[in-house]
Amino acid sequence: MSPELAGALGPVSELLQAADALAADIGYPEPELRAAYHRQVLLLVAQAHAQLFATHVESPDWVPHTGPLFPWGAPNHDTVYRFAPIDARGSYRICGTRGNETVASIMFRKGGANTGEIHGATLGEIDVLALPESGDGRFSVLLSAERRAGESGLWFALPPQTTGIITRHVTETPEQREGIWSLERLDRGPRTQPLGAEETAQRIAHLTSFVRRLNEFLLRLVKRLRDGGYTNTLLAERFQGNGGIADQMYFQGLFELGADEALILESELPASVRYWSVQLWDPFYSAIDFIFHSAAFNGRQAHVSADGKVRFVLAPSDPGVPNWLDPAGWRRGGMLWRWHSASPVAVPEIRRVPLGEVRRQLPPATPAIDAASRATERAARIRHYQGRRRW
Repeated sequence: MSPELAGALGPVSELLQAADALAADIGYPEPELRAAYHRQVLLLVAQAHAQLFATHVESPDWVPHTGPLFPWGAPNHDTVYRFAPIDARGSYRICGTRGNETVASIMFRKGGANTGEIHGATLGEIDVLALPESGDGRFSVLLSAERRAGESGLWFALPPQTTGIITRHVTETPEQREGIWSLERLDRGPRTQPLGAEETAQRIAHLTSFVRRLNEFLLRLVKRLRDGGYTNTLLAERFQGNGGIADQMYFQGLFELGADEALILESELPASVRYWSVQLWDPFYSAIDFIFHSAAFNGRQAHVSADGKVRFVLAPSDPGVPNWLDPAGWRRGGMLWRWHSASPVAVPEIRRVPLGEVRRQLPPATPAIDAASRATERAARIRHYQGRRRW
């Protein structure tokens, strides 16, 4: 092992120790969550590795950003997120076919594992569904600081602080399909040499810096909600400084339940809304498994009551009604409600009830869901989400 690489591995071995010191300093998480917390830190390491070593700014390719593989930050269960590092001085082409997504976008971001910093505010976004396309559904866009001489076609300026691109493909039903896009750097050829020891050491330093910063950001986000009294209630957020979609309103809060308790989340539906969803996350702001558990719903999956309101029941065991938010064994965690392009934005409400009182708290016409129906529902969910191109 080279001296440079041996020295670089030191910070990796220190990550868990640093994470424990951070938890002690912040006062969260408590010791009983420490094993799960260590798993979370390693999850962030895996995410950073993908962004630092599976793609290169000289020859960028899409790699997973967040999602079922890397669920930190409570990624939307209906979204396939991809990342590629970008040199804002370079010239690029993104082209491909559009699917029949609900949302498809290209977002310019500053920061990321490739810089050692967490992602900052959104620098710009392209709505791919609004782009002109040929009759076969194909599209093509050019990206650069300035349009190069002799180039024709649809062009967008790269914001000068851009260090990465994040794409989103949102689908709601099994019948929908994501588009397939390629990314090509035009101003230089692909990398021809493997990483050397010095550059590898530099990327490992970026990895450890990114993990430390992102871990602290997530812990402080959860702690802020707890200290602010947002347990079993919701706080309106925009998340504009952390990459939230400009046209999306978020409501988030913590949940805390006993074995014999439930939360009922209730809301009017906006007169118009492009997309909406509700999901659960664990004590570290990572999405709870939504493939094998009904830990998330979108507007097309949710049962709407005859009075036009939608109600979810967050309970540790099956309440036998529609829209069960299954926390997969977690008694503590968080909730996130998204309204995309809603008019007006509805404000969800929450009430805590005994588990045995759930049915009496819901409209009389609420259907009963027996074990066989729940098993059928779960099987359809698994087929839906496992059948997607998730990364």
